[in-house]
Amino acid sequence: MDKLIIVTTVTLILGFLFSAAGRAKPIKTEGGEYVLEYANTLKLFGLAFPIVLFAGLTIALYLKTPTNSEGVIAAACIFLVISVFAIYFYIEFYTVKIIVGTNGIRATSGWKGLRVYRWSDIQKLSYSENSNWFKLTANEKPSLRISTMISGLDQMLAHFEEHVPQEKWAGAFERTKN
Repeated sequence: MDKLIIVTTVTLILGFLFSAAGRAKPIKTEGGEYVLEYANTLKLFGLAFPIVLFAGLTIALYLKTPTNSEGVIAAACIFLVISVFAIYFYIEFYTVKIIVGTNGIRATSGWKGLRVYRWSDIQKLSYSENSNWFKLTANEKPSLRISTMISGLDQMLAHFEEHVPQEKWAGAFERTKN
């Protein structure tokens, strides 16, 4: 019964997070550009989840201190894994921004820095159902992946409709509307 409660609770929390991500609104700048970024609920999750794991492990270690070196090494490895997740969540949820405007798309992240794509550079926009992201392919530039959990996909579609020939992007957006 306890496992059922845990699975149900985790499913509800994750459902809430993903639902909130889909409803997030992008920021519109004075110049008419849209800043697409992760919803505040996902940012909160990226911050709170590692903190909860750290706190839980700390309490567990306080209640039952390891008695041998293997227990200490195991605890240190768990702390290390949680730290890696915390760093990943920070870089992904707090540094990724996609700016969509009349001249093209500017993307910045902690992973790859600033990248600029003019509308005329775009060769194709595809969608991966397995990964839940769009993949933008451009002339002589690295591809750009845009998560479906980022805000403002409707505004991005509107700019594609206005600035890029339909055969380069139509299939990507048709799949996400199902």
